[in-house]
Amino acid sequence: MLHKIALARLDGRYAKVFAPLGKCEVLILDDLLINPMSKEEQREILKIVEELHERKPAIVTIQLPLKAWHAAMQNPTLAGAILDRLVHNAHKLELKGESMRRKRSMLDQITESGTDE
Repeated sequence: MLHKIALARLDGRYAKVFAPLGKCEVLILDDLLINPMSKEEQREILKIVEELHERKPAIVTIQLPLKAWHAAMQNPTLAGAILDRLVHNAHKLELKGESMRRKRSMLDQITESGTDE
């Protein structure tokens, strides 16, 4: 999504690409910060979050605890602004334990090895 927005900014389609984001029923940011974000990407995330702040719900999944977000983003000021808008009035669920994907993969391996005999 951020790559598409960046390209649209360069070729003059920014408003056309950005407009549907403001109309979405629920903003879902899955695996946010799975890769390092540039300052430009942080600005876009902030703009999106600001657009929907207190008007539409957001679901954000991330592998980092909240206290690690500032360090994971290049610009602490933008990180603070994004966090402020996302966590204000938020319901936070912190999951602990092993990844369900990993558990399933291990179960699949056990099942496959059991059928070979």
